[in-house]
Amino acid sequence: MTVPSVPRRAVEDDYVLYRRIPDFGHKDLMVFNNETGNWRPSSAAYVFDADGCSVYCREFLDADRLSWRDLPMKPVSILFELTASQIRSKFPDVVHSPYPEGHFADRPHEASHCSVLRGDVGDNAVRKRLKALFSMGRFTNFDAATGQVTESVSNDSGPAASA
Repeated sequence: MTVPSVPRRAVEDDYVLYRRIPDFGHKDLMVFNNETGNWRPSSAAYVFDADGCSVYCREFLDADRLSWRDLPMKPVSILFELTASQIRSKFPDVVHSPYPEGHFADRPHEASHCSVLRGDVGDNAVRKRLKALFSMGRFTNFDAATGQVTESVSNDSGPAASA
């Protein structure tokens, strides 16, 4: 099966972007905030590589008749969501970056893939900016107060999924 080439689309400010945290129990990916009594993602949950930090756009999933439940998930996976404008308040931009034709042909959600661009933001500034972002966003399927997954989905067959 070949996935047709996906045209790049504009990521509007009010679009919701999902970041997958593969294992909420992993001590490096989630942090308990003693001041608020809630869990939050750590900066390690948002890894920037040469292309940026991978996220998925809810509106692009919706347009393809998919949802967050179609993203690669395991029972211990959770999603953190922010709007594009929230991300742009701390980082240069977020752009639509679907995988090329044929890449992950069995994973139609890849047409909704976007990248948060780091620009020339240094490592320490990235961590500070991410911490500020975490106070703006919310979890899709996780209760930050109880530390419990509220809806478990298991559909990830391998390590290929990154966001």
